[in-house]
Order: sequence, then C-alpha cells, then structure tokens
Amino acid sequence: MMGGVGSLHQRPFCNGFYRPTMKSCSFPNLGRAFCFLLCGASFAAPICAQNAPLQSVVSTQRLPVWEIRKSTKTPHISADSSDPAWEGAARLDALSLGLGDGSKGLSPLPTQVLAQWDDKFLYVRFICEDSEIYTPFEKRDEPIYQGDCAEIFLDIVGDGRQVVELQLAPNGGVFDQQILLTAEAKSDENLVLTNDVLARDFWMDLGWNMTEMKTATSRSRGRWIADFALPAEAVLRRRGLKTFAPMTLRANFLRYDWAPDNTDAWGLKDATGQKRRLNAHNWAPVKHGSPHISPAAMGFLRLVP
Repeated sequence: MMGGVGSLHQRPFCNGFYRPTMKSCSFPNLGRAFCFLLCGASFAAPICAQNAPLQSVVSTQRLPVWEIRKSTKTPHISADSSDPAWEGAARLDALSLGLGDGSKGLSPLPTQVLAQWDDKFLYVRFICEDSEIYTPFEKRDEPIYQGDCAEIFLDIVGDGRQVVELQLAPNGGVFDQQILLTAEAKSDENLVLTNDVLARDFWMDLGWNMTEMKTATSRSRGRWIADFALPAEAVLRRRGLKTFAPMTLRANFLRYDWAPDNTDAWGLKDATGQKRRLNAHNWAPVKHGSPHISPAAMGFLRLVP
C-alpha cells in the first residue's frame, strides 16, 4: 500500500477507489476515456505496491460457502435489535480483514452478518460494533464507501458478467450500482480482474437502482445496525425468475470502517483535515480495497429450505 494522504473525493485505482461509471456521460465510451484522461492513469500497468501478488493467498484457498435457510417470520426491516424475526437467521460471527499490505497493522472489528430468505426477498442484517461512526455522505449514490458502511456484492449467474453492488451507511445513505463486463471475466492470481479486461470491458452503471429494495439503519452506543431486503424480481432478473427458491448465488459481504490514523499508511483526509484509513472486512477473502473488481473471489450463498 502506498503511503500518503488523498483528498476525500479522489478514487485512486490502486486502493480500490478508482471507479469509472456510466452515469457521467450519455456516451459510455466517451465517459470512460474521459475518466482515463482526467486520472492520468491506465489499467495496463501496475502503479502501486498493492498490485503485487499476494502469494496466491486468494486463489489457493477454498472459497467460503454459507447456507441460508428460509425464514419462518418476516423481518420488519427496521434495524430494531429486538425484532424476533432475526432469531432464527443464519449468522456469520465475524468478518476477516482484506488481504494484502492494505490491512497491515489493523485488527478486525466485531461484526456479525445475519441472513434469511423467503419467496419475495433476501434479508441481510449487519451488526457492527463501532466506537466512532464516520458518515460523510448520505445522498443516494454518493461515495458511501468513503465512510463507514455495510456492503453486499451479488453475482446471480456466477460468470462475473453482471455484479450488483449495494452499500448502506449508518446514517441511512444508500449506494447501489451494477458492474458489467462486455467480455469473459479473466482474473489474475489474486482473483482480481486482469488489466486488459479492466481497461476494455469493465463498466460501472451508477444510474441503475435496485427497484423495491428496502433498507433501514439504527445507531446506539458503540454499535450500528444495517438491514437490507433485496427483492427477488430485481435480484433474479438475469435468471428470468421472479421468486427465490433453493438455489446457489455468488456473493460477498463486507464492512468498511474509516478510523482516524496517524501512521504513514495511505489514507483520505476528512473535512477537518484528519487522515483516515480504511479497515476493510470481508466474508470471502479479497484483496484490500478491490471487491468491486474481484468477482471470482466471491463465496457461494446457498438458499436452502
């Protein structure tokens, strides 16, 4: 990871924040070329130590599998910790740190992820222990990922060609987009998309919204909760389905936390000039700051009766 500090609105690619989108221009090809010119960078060559191989840590380990049972009670999507509908949900008791030098010196924060499903929705809850909540953005599709947030990636078919990215901040801010590839999803030894695919066939559609998605957040001392209800019709459109049933999806669940940091590690300055450093947590191990370009690293989410 490069040392130094960036502006809160910069998105350097080597740290996972360079995200060209299709929203800024009516002509996607022009918009992407314009992004490259502005950033003065190309995907064709590594530009930081973060691009170095992780000794095949990702590709040699088994990808995680999580079985999610069908719900017996419908959650209210209120982020209410006392909602009894979550008592029988499948649970992840912890998330691991992102791989690579970006996580050097960091410790994972206590995080739980709960999930269940019914015919109409996939329900996901994050419970995040946090002594200092940082939420600089709250409007729809602002860069929520530059503050504390819970994040879900879904690949319904499993070929990496269409990935849904959903984020929810403690203040209720929502970020949703679809990531599209116009060619085969080729990955390197770290399960990150190859430079040629990123330069030519990688598209982010920030103008897309997940229709009928429901979200809620709550905060209490030392903790925040984020609830998602993901509608079957929107999630399963590429499969031509309108209801959930027992099936397997590719997925990842992440938590981003930006805490004040006075080391020489790379970070972003907030509005007060304080440097903050990303502590990235994930269920399926993925290169620090690179989940949006790592579809092959996603785990397997099995919906079971």
